[in-house]
Parts: sequence; structure tokens; C-alpha cells
Amino acid sequence: PGDLLLSLSVAVPCGFLAWKAIHCRGRGPRPEERVSRRLEKRMERLLPDYLDSVAAGLTAGHSLMQSLQNSLESPHSPLESYLRQVLDQVKTGLTLDGALELAASRLTRREIPLALLTMAAAYRTGTSLVEALSLLARVSRDRDRLRRKISSLTAQARMQGYVLCLVPFLFLGGISLASPGIFQLVTDHPAGRKIIFWAAALQLAGALVIIRMINREVF
Repeated sequence: PGDLLLSLSVAVPCGFLAWKAIHCRGRGPRPEERVSRRLEKRMERLLPDYLDSVAAGLTAGHSLMQSLQNSLESPHSPLESYLRQVLDQVKTGLTLDGALELAASRLTRREIPLALLTMAAAYRTGTSLVEALSLLARVSRDRDRLRRKISSLTAQARMQGYVLCLVPFLFLGGISLASPGIFQLVTDHPAGRKIIFWAAALQLAGALVIIRMINREVF
């Protein structure tokens, strides 16, 4: 019974971290085909320059397919590596608009799919893309600047949230290791064990709410 509090202090955070790892995976019937959110964020930072390059190619009179291919400069860029798969699918017989829509469906965020679906719609209807891509590039840069500013302004609040989530578990775990006799009377009684269990459950619920609040993406 004396080890109950220590077990809870270890098991509950581990269970929460496991749930968080599963929850953060891409949703969909084929999660193995999804792009990780961390990689997608890296790709979004490279999107404005790539869109400007494609728009410049279209302005020069190249087709969308040629502009996409000519804008692939660095094989180590995650965005260009991803879009190179689109061109490879076109070479295997898939239409360009179909390959763009398929690439957009594998992404969980909104910025890159918006650009890909815009290209697909313009390719299907034959409309001009230069102004749309330039506008998307400008909006993407503005969103990135605003996202960085929000992140810097809320850094202290996020750290406080993580500390509030971890301190109770660490404190109780340390007390149970240093002075296990303090909780002997509580852990030996069924009502005391229920109190400890529900206190840990409520603390976990509060931690989930705090994590969702501090990690919620507005842009």
C-alpha cells in the first residue's frame, strides 16, 4: 500500500504521455502515409519561396508542370522532396491535378494543401495562377511572422503550464520516497486509496486542459 502513491505518480504521467503520442499522430485511415506535423511545419517555412519561383516560371511562359519541375532546386529540401513525388506520380501516368490532390490529402495542416489544391483547380480549369500564387506566398510569410510572434509572446505561459502539470506528480513522488510513513495511514485505508486515485485523475484532467490550451494553434 505504501507504494501506491509512487506507482500513481509514475503511471499516470506515463499514460498521459502515451496518450499524447497517439493523439498527435495524423488522423485518417492510412496514418502511415501521413506527413508528420513537425516535417510539415518545416515545409511550410519553405513554401513562400517555392511559390514565388513557380509564379516566376508561369510568368516566363512555362507550363505549370515545367514551373513545378524547374523550381525543384535542392534535393535536401523537405518541401521539394515531397513535391518531387508529385512529379514522379505524373510520370507514372497520374494526371497532374490528381497527383496534387493526392499530395494535399496526406497533409494535416492547411497551408500547403491550400496551395496544392489551388494549383490543381487552376490546372483543371486553365485559369491563371500567377496572382494567386503570389498572394498565397505573401499570406504564408505573414502567417509565419505572426506565428513566431505569438510563440515568443506566449513562451513563458507555456512553460508555466508544463510546470503546473508536472510539479504535483514530482512533489508527491518525492515525498513518498523520502517519507513513505507519512502516507501509510492513507494508503492502508480503502477510502484513502480512493481519494488518492481521484486526486490523480482530476490532476490528469487538469493537465490535459492546460496542455490543450497552451498548444492550441490559432494560425
